[in-house]
Amino acid sequence: MFWRVLGTIGVIVLLTATPLLAQEAMTAEELVVEEMTFCTRVEDREPIGEATEFTTEVGRVWCWTEIVGASDTTFVTHKWYWDGENVANVELEIRYPRMRTWSYKTITSEMAGSWKVEVVDASGEVLKELSFEIK
Repeated sequence: MFWRVLGTIGVIVLLTATPLLAQEAMTAEELVVEEMTFCTRVEDREPIGEATEFTTEVGRVWCWTEIVGASDTTFVTHKWYWDGENVANVELEIRYPRMRTWSYKTITSEMAGSWKVEVVDASGEVLKELSFEIK
């Protein structure tokens, strides 16, 4: 009888703990970068002039991302790198389960080189990265 009761308690604990463990795992992995691109402007929340190579005369390069999976308000950061050096961090609020958001970097004639943007979640995990060139 003792083992039967103990076994039943163990099953109850396991069954009640499992949803909590699954919820924690889902929370840690819920944000996904569905789409990411570079462009010359954003109109009506959509990227215009998508490319992976730009000239120094471009003026601005925009990093447009579509983020899915947020169950509560959170943040992502666009980390901009030029020739391996972090030159800008733009924190963007994510308020909806599916949200398009963007940031831009002003480009001057001296800024030719290799560029990369990392999309990083609030815990510091890199969700996605993408590169482009300024010539």
